[in-house]
Amino acid sequence: MITFLGHLHPVLVHLPIGFLLLALLFLWMSGKPKYAQLRMAAKISLLLGTVAALISCITGYLLSLGGDYDHAAVGRHQNLALLTTAISLALLYLVTAPRRMPRLTMVTAWLLFLGLLLTGHFGGSLTHGSDYLTGAWKGASASDGKVVRPPIPDVQQAQVYTDVVQPILKAKCYSCHGPDKQKGRLRLDDSLRMMEGGKDGKVILPGKADESELIKRLNLSTDDEDHMPPKEKSQLSNE
Repeated sequence: MITFLGHLHPVLVHLPIGFLLLALLFLWMSGKPKYAQLRMAAKISLLLGTVAALISCITGYLLSLGGDYDHAAVGRHQNLALLTTAISLALLYLVTAPRRMPRLTMVTAWLLFLGLLLTGHFGGSLTHGSDYLTGAWKGASASDGKVVRPPIPDVQQAQVYTDVVQPILKAKCYSCHGPDKQKGRLRLDDSLRMMEGGKDGKVILPGKADESELIKRLNLSTDDEDHMPPKEKSQLSNE
């Protein structure tokens, strides 16, 4: 049940983002006499967003118990989420208080907006990798599924793992089995951790490629739930 509730987090987490951003928009517009009636809509949206944020924090904590994510990255995301929820509570109090405090309300609203941006960014880093924003500029993003190998002037001097194998793993595997996220507690971004395997045991048997779990899962039908990469991800070519 804990696992099931934790897996609801990616669905529920979009509710506070939408409600709170809408509340900030209504709050800003209600400052103008023409849209003063939107202040009540801002209060309702802020209330819904705050409740949704609390539920998202709970489901996010339950999801983190699975151990599939880097603890440091999860900690940053969790702390920012809790801080953002606290700020939304403070803003809710300010907009419903009998005495208006416009300057403090505006500062709190900007802090809430900043909190949403930072929390969303670190949440995206957990799901898509720490370079999901900068990877496109580097020309070799792990999220786009493209294998970009550096040129090898002299093939006799090539290193098999660094020059041939690692670029494939980076493009196809790091988003789920890298430094920020370790599905099944398996990391493939480091050769030593790769050989340790995951929670189901070793995935590579030296000298026995066909018997290695890593190769078995690559060769499964894409309709098989154990096939890797998942069928919604960019697949490896035959080559």
